[in-house]
This record gives sequence, C-alpha cells and structure tokens, in this order.
Amino acid sequence: MEYLAHQRQARAYGNIEQVNDLTPLEHQNEGALVVPLADPSDIPRSFDKDGLKETGTKKVRSVQDRVNIDKLVSIGEERSKRHLQVAVVPTNQLIFRTPPSPFADSPPCTDDTSSPINSGPYALEYNRTENVAILEHEAWLLKALTDVDAILASDRPAVLPLKKSLVDSLQREIEWVEKLKVDEWHCRQDLQRRAREMVKEGKITVIDTGMEATSVLADIPHNVEPIITALDLKPEALGFCCCSKCFKIYPVDDFPEYCTGREAHDSPPCMRALGRDVRINGQNRIHARRRFLYHDLTKWMGRLLCRPGMEDLLDRDVFDTGAKPGELLDIWDGYILRNFKGDDQRLFVRKTKNGEGHYVFGLNMDGFNPFGNKHAGRKASCGAMYMVCLNLPPELRYRPENIFLVGVIPGPHHPSLTQINHMLRPLVDDLLRFWHRGVYYSRTHLSSKGRLVRCALVPVICDLPAARQLMAFGSHSSKHFCCYCGLFHDDIDNLDMSTWPPGIQTREEYVCLAEQWKAASTKEQQNLFEKHGVRYSELLRLPYWDPLKFVVIDSMHSLFMTNLKHHCRVLWGMNVKVEEDKPQKQKNPARAPDDYVMHAAWDTVRRGSIQDMESLKIAVLKQVSREANLPIGGKKTKLINQLQEFRTARGWITDHGVPVQPRPLKPKGKDPVTHDELLDGHRFLASAKSKKSVIQSLRAETLKALAASFGPTFSDFSGLGSGNTKMTKDMLAERLLQWRDKHMQNAGLTMSSGSSFAPHSSATEPSTVPLKHAGADGPKVIVGREILQEVQKDILNMSLPSWIGRVPHDLGSASVGSLSADQWRTACTVNLVTSLVRLWGPLDETSREQQMLRNFMDLVAATKLANMRIVTTESIDEYHRRMLSYLKGIAELYPNNSLLPYHHMSLHITSFLRAFGPTHGWRCFPFERYNYLLQTINTNSKFGE
Repeated sequence: MEYLAHQRQARAYGNIEQVNDLTPLEHQNEGALVVPLADPSDIPRSFDKDGLKETGTKKVRSVQDRVNIDKLVSIGEERSKRHLQVAVVPTNQLIFRTPPSPFADSPPCTDDTSSPINSGPYALEYNRTENVAILEHEAWLLKALTDVDAILASDRPAVLPLKKSLVDSLQREIEWVEKLKVDEWHCRQDLQRRAREMVKEGKITVIDTGMEATSVLADIPHNVEPIITALDLKPEALGFCCCSKCFKIYPVDDFPEYCTGREAHDSPPCMRALGRDVRINGQNRIHARRRFLYHDLTKWMGRLLCRPGMEDLLDRDVFDTGAKPGELLDIWDGYILRNFKGDDQRLFVRKTKNGEGHYVFGLNMDGFNPFGNKHAGRKASCGAMYMVCLNLPPELRYRPENIFLVGVIPGPHHPSLTQINHMLRPLVDDLLRFWHRGVYYSRTHLSSKGRLVRCALVPVICDLPAARQLMAFGSHSSKHFCCYCGLFHDDIDNLDMSTWPPGIQTREEYVCLAEQWKAASTKEQQNLFEKHGVRYSELLRLPYWDPLKFVVIDSMHSLFMTNLKHHCRVLWGMNVKVEEDKPQKQKNPARAPDDYVMHAAWDTVRRGSIQDMESLKIAVLKQVSREANLPIGGKKTKLINQLQEFRTARGWITDHGVPVQPRPLKPKGKDPVTHDELLDGHRFLASAKSKKSVIQSLRAETLKALAASFGPTFSDFSGLGSGNTKMTKDMLAERLLQWRDKHMQNAGLTMSSGSSFAPHSSATEPSTVPLKHAGADGPKVIVGREILQEVQKDILNMSLPSWIGRVPHDLGSASVGSLSADQWRTACTVNLVTSLVRLWGPLDETSREQQMLRNFMDLVAATKLANMRIVTTESIDEYHRRMLSYLKGIAELYPNNSLLPYHHMSLHITSFLRAFGPTHGWRCFPFERYNYLLQTINTNSKFGE
C-alpha cells in the first residue's frame, strides 16, 4: 500500500510514465519520492547480450563497426546503471538555486532540451552534497551525448540505428532528470489549479508518443475547463451590470445607458454611464463597464446535497455536541440557535417526518486589495461575501470546498454606507424563498424522490466596519458607536455598565426606525440618523433576522488585532530603536491652540458655566488639562468632568457648579468697551487668520476701540485722520489686519509668535495664568530597546509546539512589518509574558512595572479565556472580570490614553459567548484565508472584466 501511495504521489505531480518494477520500495531511502524509470523500450534491443551480433540486420562488415557498436552498447549500459542509482536519490533533500515559494507564480513548463543542463528556474545549487548525484548524472549525460556524436556512423544499418536510438535515450534521460527537479519544486510549492493544468498538458505530450494510443488521446482535453463543462461542475452565477459609482445593479443583458439609482426619493439620479463599446468580430457591442456575479444559492445548495455523504453530515443532530452540563463546545450550544424558531413558531432545526432539510448559515463580508498587500503604489479594494453552513461539523464547515462564495464586489473602491444593499438584494431574495416556501430538489444523493430544503441566515461574522455596514448602523467612530447599548461616543471611557443607557431594545423598534429613514428625504435622513444612528439594510427584509442579537463581535479583530496590538504599539510604544522612558514618536502631533484661544479657554474655566465648558472644542480642553497637570486621555465628557473637579478644588465654582466670580454679561450693540474686552481684542487680532473671523468674533465698537488704542500711527495708515470717520465694520477689520501685518513685519514678529502689540496697561488681568503641564514630551516608551533585546533572545532560545504560530525573531523592529492576528496572539500570550515575568516579576509589588505587568496579564488572561475551545459559565464570568479589570487599569496607568470602540465592545463579548458559545464557531480567521486565496488568483488587473 505504501508503494502504491508513492505511485499516486508521483502521478499527482506529473510523473505519468509507469513506475518500473525494477525499483522496489526497499531500495529507496526514507522520504524519497518514487520516480519513474525510463521506458524499457529505451534500452537498445537490436543486439544480444554480448552486443556483438545483429539480430534481424546484416552482419558486421568491419572491425571499426564492431568497435563503434561496443562503445554505444557500453554507454547504454552505463546509462541504465546510473539511472538506477539516481532513481533512489531522496529528492526531498535537493537544494534549489531559487527556492519554491507558495506566493510566487509557477515558472512555465517546457520540453526544450536545447538549453544548458541545470539552468532555468529549477536549477540546483552546486557544491551541495545533496545535489551531487543529480548534477554528476547530468554532466555525464552531456558528456555521453558528446561522445556519441563523435562516433562516425556509416550508412550501414549496423551502427546508424543504434546510434540514433542511444541519442534519443540520452535525451529522454536528460528530460527525466529535469522532470525530477520540476516535480520536487512543484511538490514544495503546493501546486494550484493552473499549475496542475500545465503539468497535465505535459502529461499528454509524453503519452502521445505512443502510436497505438493516438486515436484515444486525441479526445482527451488538454485542460480541466472542458471536463468541468462536460460534467456540469461549473458553478452557475447570475451576472449583473453594476454602477461604478452607486453600485446599483441591473440585469447584464438589459440595462439602461445611464444609472437611475437615487440615494433618497428626493435626490437626483446617479446618471453614471453603465456600458462601453466593444468591437467583437467586426461588430460593435455594448458591454457593462462593471459586472457583479452572484452565485445562485439554490443551485449551490443542490450541488452540496448531491455530494456523497454530505446529507448525513447536514442532517445529523447538531445539538448533540458532546458538551457536558455547563459546557459550551460549539455554536449550537449557545441559546440563540437552540431557541431559533421557524416560520411556524417551532424550533427551526429539528427532525421532520417528511425529511425536510433545515439548515442555518452565517454571513461574512470583508474587503481586500486585489493587487496584494505588498504591492507598492497599487491600492484598491474589492469585497467578498461568504456564507458558511453551520450544520456541518466544526472540522468540516470552514473548508474551502464547503464555503458558499456569494459574490465578489467589484472595485476599485468599496461601496459606502447603504450602497451595499444592492449587492445584498439577490441573496436576500433567495433566502426569503428558502424561508417561506422552501426549495424542493427533485433528487439528492440520498433522496431519489427529492426533498424540501429550508435555510436561514443567523449570525453575521465580520469586523466592526463591515458589520455596521451590513446592519446599517452608525460607524464605530460616530456618535452612536455602539449598537448594543445607548452609550454615546463622548462617554466611551465610562466603565460602569450599570449606568449605560439601554439603546434600541427590540428588532421591531430597529425595523421601524430603518423604515422611517428609508421613506425620508435626504435632509430628514440626516436628522434621523443623527438622532438614532440607524439606516436601512436589505437584511431587515428577512422577517426573523435580528441585528441586535445576530451581529456578533469578532474576537480576532477585537482581541488580537486591536486590544493586544494597541497595548504594545500605543500604550507601551514598543520600538527596538528607542530606549525606555524616551518620548514616543508621534506621527501627526496636534498643533497647540493659539494663545488667544487658550486665554479665552482659561477664562471660561475660571468664570464660565458648565454650558460654556461644553462649548469648548476637545483640542482646547485637552490643552487646558495638559496645562493643569491633568490626564488628557478620554473623550469630551471625561475631560469636562475632571476639569469640574479641578475648578471646585481651586474654589472657582461652588459644589453645585456655579461660578464664584461669574463673567459679566457679554456686551451688545453700543455698550461701552470694557478693559478686559479690549485686551481680548488685542489678543485675538494678533492671531486672527482672516477678516471673516475678526468680523464674527469682535463687535464694531471693539474694533473702533482697538483702532483708537493704536493712536496716530493707525490713523495715518488707515486714513481716519483725514476726516473719514464713517468706516464700515468690514473696512475697519480689513485695515486693522493690514496694519497688524505691517506692524509685525517692521517689528520682526510673526503671528505664530503670540506677541501682542497692544499698549502697556497698568491694569492686571484675571489670575488665569496656565499651570506648568506634565507630559510635555508626550507618552513615553515603556518596552524599548533593552527589554526587546531580552525578548528577542528568549524567542531564539524557546521551543514551541507545532500548533503555536511563530513570531519574527526581531520582534519590535520596523523590518518585521505588520504582524498577523495569530502572530500578535503568540507574541503577547507567549513571548512577552515569558520575558516580562522574568524581567518585571521580581520587582517590588508597588512598582509601576509590577502594576503594568498585572494589568497586561489581565488582558492576556481575558484573551485566552475568550478563545478557549470549551467555555463554561465560570470562564465567561472570569473573562468579563479580567477584561473589566484591564480596562480600568488603562485609565489608571495610562491616563493620557482614551479607550477605543473595540475596548468597549470587548465587554459586550460576554453576552455573545453565552449566545453563540466558543468563538471558534464565529470568528473571521477562515474568511481572511479565503481573501488570500482570491488575491492569489491570476487576473488581468482590469476591474469589471
């Protein structure tokens, strides 16, 4: 059996000649691939064993002919001997000059023997003991060909046929050696479909050398496409013409000249051209500029049911997962699918008397760069939608052959907001058909008389942006950043879950708000979205689909790609080039507000009301907090709350929030200009950017007072001294700015200097002098050069089990690039834990390093608990406790950093662990791999074709 397995392996990679019986398995080294020997017909058969007589030809007529015959026979025997020696060489130890890579396209196969030996993409390295046998054999074959050519053959039949036969045999031997290298190269590269087709063409070329098989081989196709067509194996897809602007779809054989799509009923039509002229066979035809192919779910389901053994797997008792009481082993152990009811209000997944099939699917959508992630300068986005049948066992459901590719959304940009609804409409139409009436298949593999099938879509498994787009809820960066509670983005740092508002409670309420938005005008849609954060989604047409319960939070993106990554990159500033306790390098440092703005802000802090504080921009609040030695992390609400405590401690406001020295009422109209207002006017004029800002911020009376304060110098410059006293506010603002610029230029000052050219005054300003702020250099690097060097040493010295992914040995350096989710998991849960416990563990418990280590261990523990293969009620509760402790630790240890939306979502993962069980049933890892498979497909790089 092992010998047959080797034979099959050899044939799978293009070895189509029969394996010679003279190569028994015991003669082969362990790990060697059995390779075919030369055809026995290659060995000269025109002579007897002694090689001295001809059989069936004329007798040898000269001594020279006999000498030539002896040489040729000797070379042929030596070839056969060397062939047997090379046939047992372990090809899996060969060392190629260009190592095979699964990310590179396969070099073209060629039968050209005219090129030099050991050349081309499959060449072996010289001076390697593993390659000696192959290279020496090739060199000997080349020398043998030279020796044979040197033999002068007469026109007598005694020598000429033998020489010709031996030359052919030597050339085939060279081809066979080259084929050994090609097969091993492709074996390591893990051939894809197009490479197998090229090898198959090579097979036919070799087999076709037999005259008796010509008539049979002529009917064998040279690639798999005719076979797929003949056996009806090609997936059926519905073609749509897709607008390149708004993504509205039309039948591919009947579409208008211009797109008629509208964002709302009162908005103008899109009017993007849909077709393009194409000349085919001398005739002009109109083809769609962009095409969207939707795979028919009914046809795909029918093919799935026709596969042997698939119905037994689909119709198994999905609720019998083998879980013990209190355990959740699979997605079917969660309460959502266990209690999911059908159109008849009975459990949807159940055994039926008439043998109906009831199947549940999950949906994923994700974008990818069709040019690859490492293609410099070529950035584009295509989208893919996948569905997975959850009735299949966990070990089979995510295999590529069992995944339903709904369609590939054409690029070069991803649909925005509700444009994705056009892509979802065909899928929802099919799902409604499966839900209400079901789809009857006239025959399946086990049901010769046919059976009825019903399907439902339950979980949507995506990263946060895609999930919000599919459910048509506000972005994670918008005011309504969370669809599971009513917390606003400004309150994202609030970790007291008892104070979180409930938000939208039921599916009915959500659908009602979505329908209101859909029926509204463009302006009304904006107001409704600002109020509720809900738009319309095609998925809401499914009468059972609940966006508040069925849109899960992906653990891969939330825990690995955000929480772990953010902790290392942002909170710790991980960088091997920077020493610990040095400032982190800021990509886009924020520009500090102008002096006038800050002076007015401090006046508001000292004498303003809470409403005045709320009117300040967040950048100003952060600068005020920085100058007051307060943390600058968090959103607006957190900054205002800590400034309120600061104001109370300074005695500037009472315990009820009322200013002790309230600012006077803002002067209006012809009210006299106060001294404070005049000083504020000088400060504002010194940093004003435009005339418009001056007119909007200062009264006309203030502008006149400013002009008067500058004395005769300004009067002479502006012309006021010549009796022109009726200058308008607009003219006065323009002259003041012109005079300011000239005055600063003569004084050698600039606007950014913050210098004031106001006259000196003996009056003192309010006591609002800013405090010296902490952290002027920004956040510090915590895990820098010294620690990372220790981590890198531990990586090199550590042996990990095969099922744990590896991280680059130079972790923390720029050359590593972006780490994958699995690499972040290993780096944080294995490598950093090992090294930091060794470095920080022995320190005093009150040290900052010990506190940071305990905080990091909370994150690591929560991450591991959330991704366990088996979860329990106790492990879910422990996850929630650890995650909450970690997030509270961020506020204490890293006060200058605010929480992220995914941090907040991490607390909601608790409810999804109870609803859907372990995360291995509803995370994005497999779908990311499918994106990679799509990226590796050869295309012409033209969108829409």
